[in-house]
Amino acid sequence: MSADKTLAEILAHRMMTGEPIPVPLTLAIVRQVCEALDWAHNLRDPEGRPLGIVHRDVSPAYIVVAETGVVRLVGSTAPHPKTAYMSPELITTGMVDPRSDLFALGVVAHEMLSNHPLFATGDDRSNMERVCNLAIPAPSAHNPAVAPDIDGIVFMALAREPAYRWQYAAMMRDGVASVFERLGFQIGPDDWADLLSNRPPRPAPEPVLPNVQFSSPEPQPPLREPPPSDPDLWASDTNVETVIRPTDPALDEVDAFMASVSPATPPSHPVAPAEVRVQIETPDAASEPAFDRAATATPPLEDPEPDMALRPTALQSTPTPSETPPTGFRRPRTAFELEIPEATQIGAIPLVSFDPSANQAGAPPPRPKPAPTLPPPMVTFLPDPDDDKPDRKKLLIIVGLVAVVSIGATLGIVLLAS
Repeated sequence: MSADKTLAEILAHRMMTGEPIPVPLTLAIVRQVCEALDWAHNLRDPEGRPLGIVHRDVSPAYIVVAETGVVRLVGSTAPHPKTAYMSPELITTGMVDPRSDLFALGVVAHEMLSNHPLFATGDDRSNMERVCNLAIPAPSAHNPAVAPDIDGIVFMALAREPAYRWQYAAMMRDGVASVFERLGFQIGPDDWADLLSNRPPRPAPEPVLPNVQFSSPEPQPPLREPPPSDPDLWASDTNVETVIRPTDPALDEVDAFMASVSPATPPSHPVAPAEVRVQIETPDAASEPAFDRAATATPPLEDPEPDMALRPTALQSTPTPSETPPTGFRRPRTAFELEIPEATQIGAIPLVSFDPSANQAGAPPPRPKPAPTLPPPMVTFLPDPDDDKPDRKKLLIIVGLVAVVSIGATLGIVLLAS
């Protein structure tokens, strides 16, 4: 009598007892099923063309485990695949490819690790709805022995979009083998026998530490004090980079003197502003007299008006009648200014003109006043488009007369010829 069992029988007993299949055995079963699917998906005819074989019903009922640890994937004899292991694209479109088998294998791996059915409820319609819409929990949520790397392998196989799934069975096989080796799992012949005999897994043997006796450390001699420094030790050193030069005692005296000097303090009483005499000369000294004014620095006003920035400087002199600039121009206030025309009206935005009489000392700040506006634009009347109607009428009359004359002459010629 053969001791081989299907994975469905093993899972039914494990779910009833509440003891999941050990994680190393689960990874070993998934790895061998991936190898079987990779062999079937890559079968070719004698001419080398792929046969396009898809199992369509990868489920625990068609996975057989032998006592020697060999796992086989047998063909399905049912007319329809089990709805709890169908891929979403098979349910929605009816189209399958090798990635559909990897989705079904992901469902089997999830059930082995979590020891709970994933989509199976007993009703086909409910199973298909759960396949397409259920929020899949991580296997480690039911089995703390599942590492996060194993969760990632299962979630990648259960991706509902085929493009985000394992693309080939060989890729999934290599991923499982890499995690198996990284976690350091080992499987022996007794583990497979315990799985098929429905015995609980044997506890892992505790590591035996070697009997090492630690002896007390030997006392060490005390450390010797460093020898006293010798000032003449480096006296014969001629290397520019390592030579040691004594410090200059004069620098210490300078530091002590600077520390004794107290910082300057501001005077307690206000200081009267000093009188500043400014003299500005124009480029042409013969035609333009030099300006000589005495200005006193005064503190700023407490509440300056907005137009104070437009007030001319107090150094401007009153021009004499002979030096009056031409009309429409303003005399430059300093030697660094140019003669510019007076403000005029441009469009609808009035500019600001200044009164030169406000330059006197003590005069109130000038108020801007708008310059005279330009006269309104002249109105030009465009010709009426209907004025050329009489010319059109004349042209039509002339064309009509020409047509009548030509027709009459043609008829006359025809009568004479007949």
